[in-house]
Amino acid sequence: MGDSRGFGLVVCGIIILKLGLDNFLLRQRVLNTPTSKVRSAAVGLVELSGKVKSDNPLVSPVSKEKCVFWSVTGQFRKSGHSGWRTVYAKSSIQPFYLEDDTGKILVDPKDANLDIPADLESEGGIGWLLSGPVLAGVLDKRVLDFINNEPDAEALRSNSGYVRVVESYVAQGDSLYVLGTATPLERASPVAAENLVIARSKTDDVLYLSDSSEKILVGRMRLGAVAGVVIGIMLSAAGLLIALV
Repeated sequence: MGDSRGFGLVVCGIIILKLGLDNFLLRQRVLNTPTSKVRSAAVGLVELSGKVKSDNPLVSPVSKEKCVFWSVTGQFRKSGHSGWRTVYAKSSIQPFYLEDDTGKILVDPKDANLDIPADLESEGGIGWLLSGPVLAGVLDKRVLDFINNEPDAEALRSNSGYVRVVESYVAQGDSLYVLGTATPLERASPVAAENLVIARSKTDDVLYLSDSSEKILVGRMRLGAVAGVVIGIMLSAAGLLIALV
């Protein structure tokens, strides 16, 4: 029994330690990449801030708000259990523009890491719980409509228990920080900002979108890195002690 508990703590510790190190490495990239104006953006890793714009605005799938980008996560928890399991995760992939006082540049949000707060979050009972007392609160009607009508949300509506749905979106004109790789658009010439797209590349393997300033981001990443390393080491050490006793 002690061996299994110890092993579990070691695994958790390693995972948290890795998250802390990932935060540290991302923070170093942010610090080491100078912030550019759109007009001076060149091929390679770039860091930009500006306002978002789209010629074809989207509509967020849950709250039905106009936006240029959205992300939705759905989690499920069985009654009597404490752990949440992510069973639905989807984000928009339509490119949009980032604009500052020098010009605009295209952003392809596919596979981006996000630091955008929730615009809608709802948690409650589903399945048979809806016909009786709902212990975890009542789901937002917009969330229920989304769960019932979204083809890929089968896992959220096919079990009895509790669900949590979180939607984040970036509205037209919102401020956004972007760290990613600028590459030329196909058949674009010459290589100028209007002919570039910022995306995740295999070379740099980073695309980070945030509605926070760089200063706030760096501070948050530092806290995440320190907490992850310290907690990860402590859990791993505790797990090894338990396993050896």
